[in-house]
Amino acid sequence: MIGAGSSLAKTVADHLRSKVEPPWDLFAQRIRRYEVHLAGRRVELLRGPIHLSGYGVRVLRPSGAAIQVGVGSSNDLSPEGIAGAAARATAAAKFSTFPAADVILPSKVSGPSGLELTDPAVRDRPEAALSSFTESLLAQFDGMKDPVPSFGSVRASYTENSFANSSGEHAAWTGTGVEFEFAVKSVTGAEGAPAGEYWVNSTSRRLDPASLGVDVPRWAKLAKEMRGAKPPTSGELTVAFPTAVLAEILPPILGFRLTGTAELRGLAPDLGAKVASDLVQITDDPFLPWGGRSAPVDDEGSAHAPLELLHQGTVKARMYDLLHASKFGHASTGHGVRAGGFGDGHRFAAGVAPGMTNLVLRAGDGGSDEELIASIGEGLWLEQLGFPFPDGLGGTYGGEIRAAYRIRGGKLAEAVRGGTVGGSLVAPPGAPSLLAGVTHLGSRSVLSGAYSGPTVVARGIAVAGPD
Repeated sequence: MIGAGSSLAKTVADHLRSKVEPPWDLFAQRIRRYEVHLAGRRVELLRGPIHLSGYGVRVLRPSGAAIQVGVGSSNDLSPEGIAGAAARATAAAKFSTFPAADVILPSKVSGPSGLELTDPAVRDRPEAALSSFTESLLAQFDGMKDPVPSFGSVRASYTENSFANSSGEHAAWTGTGVEFEFAVKSVTGAEGAPAGEYWVNSTSRRLDPASLGVDVPRWAKLAKEMRGAKPPTSGELTVAFPTAVLAEILPPILGFRLTGTAELRGLAPDLGAKVASDLVQITDDPFLPWGGRSAPVDDEGSAHAPLELLHQGTVKARMYDLLHASKFGHASTGHGVRAGGFGDGHRFAAGVAPGMTNLVLRAGDGGSDEELIASIGEGLWLEQLGFPFPDGLGGTYGGEIRAAYRIRGGKLAEAVRGGTVGGSLVAPPGAPSLLAGVTHLGSRSVLSGAYSGPTVVARGIAVAGPD
């Protein structure tokens, strides 16, 4: 929600207005955080409220054909503290230049109201909401002897974000964020077999205890079946990638390769280049309901709007912040991002760079997951990768198979654990990659953090076993 009243950024800007040479801008946050940590079925630690406030000041100084850029941050709201942050930013600017002739700060900051960014339960009654969620989570294991909860944590934050600049512009909005980590362990079954485990790591904007009735039995089933899992044989397979797997791979890579930063380094694919299957259509959507990086404006105050990045596998656009847009003769696309934290948290101390908001892969007509599995015939259902190491520079990914199933005769067969899956997510035209190999897209999109999309089926994926 865009606000015009008082905010932390406005307070800081009022101190800077007559004391620091323009242009400058700043981003500020007030964060209230609560945490629950679990050891098995027991609540081990409760923390909160944890309060954190801070701001980052950025100064921009023309220097010939370049711009000097400096950032200074602080949580000291005294006049001396604010002056000190600005002085550090000014001093740092002497040693950091960007190859753009000028930069024009936003002079009319506006954005939509009513975006779905804030879970009222996390905002208004965080302790009760976390307690209820935790009780619902552990209650799902009542009567279960195996599998059992291993460890976990739920961390919820309510954040007030605000922006201001030397042009007199100001914006403020709020949001919530939830980080959930949980592990289920199975120890029954064949003697000598390693324990079966299934780990859940997710980020979202809201708590959803209603989903646990479906999720927990599935996690328990996976943990139990992974105890008897075998590693895969090596080769190229057709692989199904559910949304949660692609959410760890696709945003970090495309969120770099389709930006002005990659263009500056000569790593961005050319506009009009064919880099993916005709089925692949990806949009950056800053207004996605409950999207992890949804916001009314970007972190520089520039206007947001959905931006189609890939259309039928062809590169249509790149994402720019103010500086990179100036370098390449464009207007900002509203993708100035303070890097360094998920969603609304802990970004005030970071510098600005071009970055994605929420990537949305359009669903296809492949049907349900069961129908996709049937269409594969022979292949692999990849439930979870451990540490997929997405590399934006190289466009590659690769990680350990933590949970998967072979697909035989169009049905899920034996459990698979161990070995690796990897390759290129995106590659030059004509080169093999996951996106170029897409053959089917599911018909139902799922939101996972800052990514929304269906299950994806791709051929020619490299799977490596221990042999």
